Amino acid sequence: MRVSLEIGEDTLGLLVPALIDAAKREGLLISKPETDDPLTVAEVVRRSTISESQVRKMITQGIFERVALTGRVLITAKSFDRWKKGGSK
Repeated sequence: MRVSLEIGEDTLGLLVPALIDAAKREGLLISKPETDDPLTVAEVVRRSTISESQVRKMITQGIFERVALTGRVLITAKSFDRWKKGGSK
């Protein structure tokens, strides 16, 4: 027996949320916590709605803590999470 199924764009928009809900109910889908690994400036920009220049300014202001003794500009996940939850320092 062979079955073929075609799903259009409009149907897909309805099907995907239903599949996600079903997977959560069955315990097949779990949310993965973000790691405590340092973030690059690009990662902060991607995870937030602020520009790269604003991120760099916030590092200078001390809102985001920079990881010391690295050649790259890395921001601690702790300071990013704190800012994301509404705290500045």
